Amino acid sequence: MLLVDHFPPVLPAALEGRFATRVPQSEDVQPVTALLTAAMRRFDPEAAASEPAMRSRMVGLKSWARRQVVVVPAAADGAPSLDLPPLAWIALEDRASGRTNVQFVLAEDAPEREALAASLLDWALEVGGSFARARGVETTKLTTDTNELDTDRQAFLEAAGYDMVRTWLHMRRPIAPEEATSLPAPRQETVCGSGRHLCIVLCRRIH
Repeated sequence: MLLVDHFPPVLPAALEGRFATRVPQSEDVQPVTALLTAAMRRFDPEAAASEPAMRSRMVGLKSWARRQVVVVPAAADGAPSLDLPPLAWIALEDRASGRTNVQFVLAEDAPEREALAASLLDWALEVGGSFARARGVETTKLTTDTNELDTDRQAFLEAAGYDMVRTWLHMRRPIAPEEATSLPAPRQETVCGSGRHLCIVLCRRIH
C-alpha cells in the first residue's frame, strides 16, 4: 500500500523527526472531521463537518480527483504513524482546467502552526502546478474559502500569496420534518436561514 505522496510536503525543520506526512487512511476520516468541526465551531457553535462527505473526499469516490496528505506523529524510525490521529490535513482537488480547490485544517494546538501552514500551502503550489501541466495549460489558480471571522486562516493564506476575490453571505436555519409537506419546495439555488456568516473566497494564480 502506498503510504506517502510521491512528492510530499517539506515540513518545518523544527518538526523533522517528530512529525511526517502520508496519504489519508480510512481511520483518519473521523479525526479529520473532528478537526474541521472544531475549527468551524470557533465561530459558529452549531456548525459541524459531515463525516460521510469527508469519507468520500478522503478515501472514497471523490478522492480520485484529489492529492492530499495528513500530518501525523512520526514513528521511532521517522516513518508516519498509522495509529495516531492527524493534527493537520490538506487536499487539492483538480476541479477544472485552470482551477484547483484547496482545503486544509490544522489543529488549534499544532506545534509550529504558522510554519506548518506555510509548508502545506507551499506544497499546494507544487500540486496545483502539476495539475496544470497534466492538463496542458500554462496558468492556473488555487481557490479556497474561509469564514470572515477566521482571521487566523486568512493570515495563513495571505502570507502564502492569496488575494480575496469575492464574498458571499452564507445562511442556514433548522428544518423541521413537517416542512417537507407543509411548505413549498425551495428553489434549487436558494439557501435560507437565520444563522449567517460572510464567506470569503481567496485565490492565488500560478504562472
